[in-house]
Amino acid sequence: MTEGATPRIFLRGWYGQEAEVSFVMTFEPEGKIRTAYRIEKLAVSMPDRIKLRVSVTPGGLNEIGIRFTAAAGMDALSWKRQGEWTIYPKDHIGRNQGTAYRFSKGSRFGMEPQIPWKDEMESWILNGKYDVDYKGTNDFRSQKEHILRASLFRAEDGAGIRVLSDGSHSVRAEVQEPEASLVWADDARISYTGEWYQETDAKCGADYREMWSKTPGSAAEILFEGTGIVWYGPVDVIYGYARVFLDGRLVDGRVDQRVNSVDFPGSADGYDKKYHYPVFSMNGLEKGKHILRIEPVGFGNPEAKDSYIVIEGFRILDGTRPEPASLLINNQVNYPMISWGNYRRHAILPGEGYENQAVICLGRKETGEKDAV
Repeated sequence: MTEGATPRIFLRGWYGQEAEVSFVMTFEPEGKIRTAYRIEKLAVSMPDRIKLRVSVTPGGLNEIGIRFTAAAGMDALSWKRQGEWTIYPKDHIGRNQGTAYRFSKGSRFGMEPQIPWKDEMESWILNGKYDVDYKGTNDFRSQKEHILRASLFRAEDGAGIRVLSDGSHSVRAEVQEPEASLVWADDARISYTGEWYQETDAKCGADYREMWSKTPGSAAEILFEGTGIVWYGPVDVIYGYARVFLDGRLVDGRVDQRVNSVDFPGSADGYDKKYHYPVFSMNGLEKGKHILRIEPVGFGNPEAKDSYIVIEGFRILDGTRPEPASLLINNQVNYPMISWGNYRRHAILPGEGYENQAVICLGRKETGEKDAV
């Protein structure tokens, strides 16, 4: 590299067996890092259109862009954007500018909330009473479209990642699951008795596995050490009830794995499966060893089409907050499952040769940056 030359980093690799992507990171004056990407090879088909109970989705992806994984301490997201409207309520997640925080005091299931919806960390309507709170507030993890600038940063000192745009990008923060705390369905630490069988699902990649059963008397047990546990599984219209025991004590005799009622109208029988739902969770246990046991009941909700119980995996909780946060900078976003006749965008269907870019800066959160790049 000669004096005055612009430093560049070239990367190329595969995302599993699905796509080969190349990246060029260019380090520009004023501390800007311009990351360009290109899809070199695509080994999977884009999602097809799906007939819902009330409409038809456009198919395609939910989003396409670049993900930057930051440190666990990144707990705030600020933004300025070009909104569809000039004025929004001050507590609206779509407001044109603001700061969202990852944590809030939260609410308790079954009690009147004392905070605005944007500050809730759990969504019981969508995910049921066993939803978890470590994914951040609704405000923190919601998509901010058409941004001029945004920052994912540490609230105590402002250090973080800044994004510059001309209004063509969208951003959202996503809290990542710590791999060391996850136990997947085919892990030897889970004991299966009775009739269970393994299923793969290409929608989640070649390595994705699930364990299925609907036979009464069958059971799955996991011995874990910590202060809590989350049972992750898909939800669908063909799933039924399970009994859940902790340390030999029946905790819930009717855990329902059927897709939640609010999503039921937008579900296609046996096809529009929703993944990685907190089917059951328990926290605040005495730190130590515990046994969780899951048993299929053999029947389900009267609206369910079958009574399967499906295990995707578990997360072991230990009372800490080890999760790193990611900043997703999207060039295109869509909401296919909200295609209910009054909201619809064209499908996101990238192919080989698709390319795009985003610009970031590293450092402390500042005000007054130039909006356009």
